[in-house]
Amino acid sequence: MFILGATVSFLRGLASSSRMRRNVGRVAVASAALLSSGCYQYTATEPGRPVTDQRVELRLNDQGRVAMNRTLGPGASTVEGRVVEQTAEWYSMAVYRLTNVRGDVFTWTGEMVNVPVDGVEMVSERSLDKQRSVVAVASAAGAFAVFVMSRSLIGGGRDTSPGVPPEGQSVRLLP
Repeated sequence: MFILGATVSFLRGLASSSRMRRNVGRVAVASAALLSSGCYQYTATEPGRPVTDQRVELRLNDQGRVAMNRTLGPGASTVEGRVVEQTAEWYSMAVYRLTNVRGDVFTWTGEMVNVPVDGVEMVSERSLDKQRSVVAVASAAGAFAVFVMSRSLIGGGRDTSPGVPPEGQSVRLLP
């Protein structure tokens, strides 16, 4: 219980400094960016392969961009989301991200959209990239270790045993 109390006191002391809070926030954001960007990749699937209940990216062809103009907006290039149902004519999907031909990225919140199969140039399936994940985790751990070491957050004080005063200080003994 003492260790828990000491840890809470230590963390409260860290949180009291606004500069420290800002730095901790920056490290957390940088670590999250590293972890989220490094872990997944999209790989092309075989044409006609069922991808129901999978997170995919659909690259639209010219016909698909024209057909989806009113639903996705002008110049939609890729649609990322989870395929809820797949038929011979449609991919019914919950859309999470949309990229247009200029490279602008738009975040969606899972709105349902039906994309025509003949309007899709390529289907890519999202999968975990183990090598990138290891690099991302190692980088985040290294960044955190450098942060902790540069702030002297790990122990390492002076010996303050009762009989020896710290250097440069005197001790008054009472009768």
